[in-house]
Amino acid sequence: MKWTRKFVMLEPVLYTHAEGIMAKVKEAFTAKYQGNTKAEIAEVSFVPGEEVKVLKEWKDETCLIKKGDRVFNVPKKHLNLG
Repeated sequence: MKWTRKFVMLEPVLYTHAEGIMAKVKEAFTAKYQGNTKAEIAEVSFVPGEEVKVLKEWKDETCLIKKGDRVFNVPKKHLNLG
């Protein structure tokens, strides 16, 4: 399988949180994580009530960190923000 990069135009960032703000997962969902282009894609589960750190917010999306150093772009609908 050939890896291809897909660029998506995001709306301007609404908020950037230098230290991050804590949010809680509202509903269970699974996100995919790939550390680099040669790494396997891993599915990561999020459970209701789990705390995550939000670094950036867009209109409908967030950029967050889940325990450690894994960064995800996740729809806001899955989170209860501060």
